[in-house]
Amino acid sequence: MELVFDDGTTEVWSTHLVPGNVFVSPRPNRDFAALIVTFGPAVSPDSQAAISEHIVREGCRYAVCTGHACSTWDTSVDVAYLAQDANYSPPDDRFLMTTSHQGESLEKAIEHFRLRTAFNHFVPTLFLAVVIGGSTTEYELVRAGLRTQWGAA
Repeated sequence: MELVFDDGTTEVWSTHLVPGNVFVSPRPNRDFAALIVTFGPAVSPDSQAAISEHIVREGCRYAVCTGHACSTWDTSVDVAYLAQDANYSPPDDRFLMTTSHQGESLEKAIEHFRLRTAFNHFVPTLFLAVVIGGSTTEYELVRAGLRTQWGAA
C-alpha cells in the first residue's frame, strides 16, 4: 500500500495486486471505500473470490468497480459480503454498496469514488484503490487520477 493523499482527515491509498498478493488494509479495523480497477484478465475466478473476500473482511463498505470485466468484481464483492453470514444475511449496520462502471472513463470512476461513496451513516474518510493486473504504467495512471481528484497533483 502506498499513501497517495492525507490531509489529516481523509486518507487515500493505492496498491497494485499481482498474482499471489493478498489485500490488506493499511488501517485495520477502519471502514473504507474501495476502488477496484482491473486491467485484463489477471486473476482466476478463485483468486477473484479470495481478493473480494479479503476486501470485505478488511472493512470495505462501498466498492467502485471499473475496468476489464468490472461487473464480475461487483458481483464477487457482493457475494463475499453476503457470505460473511451463515444465512447470507449480514447485519444492516455493515451494509456494503457496490457499483460497476463498465464503459466509463477511469476519471469518471475515480470521481464517483471520491464524491459518491457516502450512504446512510457511512461517510468514508479512508479510500483504498486496488489495481489488479496491468503494467506499472497503468498503475501510475490510476495513482495520477487519484492525486488529481484529491487535489494532490
